[in-house]
Amino acid sequence: MAKNQRRKIKSKIIYKGFTKINDVHFDWNVKTDNFFNGFPVPPFVSWTINTDRISSFNRNILQPNQQIVWIGKDDIIQFLECFYAESELIQNHQSYHFCSSSRPEYLYKLSHSVDLLNTVFVVLGRTLDELDLIKLVMMLNEGKRVFIGPEVGMMSELARLLFFPFYPVETKNCRFWHHSELLYFPLHSMGLPIRDMVEGCEEGFSSYRDDAMFTAQIVYQIQLKGIQRLYFIVNSYPVYSLLKALEPLLEESLNGENQCFKIKIITLESLKSSYLEHILSCDDRDVFFVLNQSKSSQCLQVPINFPQEVKEDSYLGKELQFLDKQSFSDYDSATIEALQYQIKKNESSFIHLQYPKNDLYTLGLLVAYFYYFACYSSWLRGYDVLNDPPFAEFDRLIWKFIKKT
Repeated sequence: MAKNQRRKIKSKIIYKGFTKINDVHFDWNVKTDNFFNGFPVPPFVSWTINTDRISSFNRNILQPNQQIVWIGKDDIIQFLECFYAESELIQNHQSYHFCSSSRPEYLYKLSHSVDLLNTVFVVLGRTLDELDLIKLVMMLNEGKRVFIGPEVGMMSELARLLFFPFYPVETKNCRFWHHSELLYFPLHSMGLPIRDMVEGCEEGFSSYRDDAMFTAQIVYQIQLKGIQRLYFIVNSYPVYSLLKALEPLLEESLNGENQCFKIKIITLESLKSSYLEHILSCDDRDVFFVLNQSKSSQCLQVPINFPQEVKEDSYLGKELQFLDKQSFSDYDSATIEALQYQIKKNESSFIHLQYPKNDLYTLGLLVAYFYYFACYSSWLRGYDVLNDPPFAEFDRLIWKFIKKT
């Protein structure tokens, strides 16, 4: 994507907010230098993505197969499955299956139902995932297997010993996999333009540091005033899936050592069905982070036209007249306005972020934004999210108890 296009997209990302809390001001032009003096630049800013290496490995190892089975932990697989369902750019000459580590029965069924000569099983792993993924690999007694993951560890040694292809990926930190070849490799294999997402991340790292820092400071100030709940509300399923994939990182960064701050990530569609009572009764302990596309795609702007029979019906005509000639995007916009009206009425707080497009480039911008937001949020709370969690200790506990069975 050309630089002038990137500038155009970046300039259209809009922030605004509302609160009646004293001493908390939503001035998005504020300079943030004094907030985080001395905080080092997070390491992910300098990560490089070798798209040529991804393309070469995919062409030689995966493309000859008609079916690809992606295997990994729930958060990675669910994110990939969303891209597969939402994107119109997926290749047609291959079919894809998605199996998370919590669904071993499904993997067993796949391994006995697919054509093994034309199927490849691709294991996507981080250091944290190795023990769980090895169990799944051992279930595949036959068939072609490929491992994508850390260069050093149990899975890489297993790949070498069993002679199946291995693509080393330096994730460096298990929490920050959304901008790494661990994600970009399967996206590229499905024919998606990963350069757009890589460029979005790089643009975000250079342009959205201050915005994310200021947002972290705002949320922290609000939290000190007694806020206990933060709702992320989105109107795009890919953005929702991104936030769900980032949820563990956001939870840790916004809680630190204190695990009492509640986070909910919901869509506009689930707002009424699951959380309407909470929204209508929100108070000064709630803060809402609303993310929506500033201009919907053309298909969502097509007006709804009811048949004349419906308009003339004594019941349906009256109940549905407000929707006539409106569109799906109109309904979403009205829902957001109604939500913000209710928040103001109840004297709660909200932060509103609008992005211009629902594409991979914008998702890259949002990854960079929330990476910064998480790092600076955790720094304010004296917590380090740049270190891996103590997963080895828990693995030793599993060893201890499995010996008793």
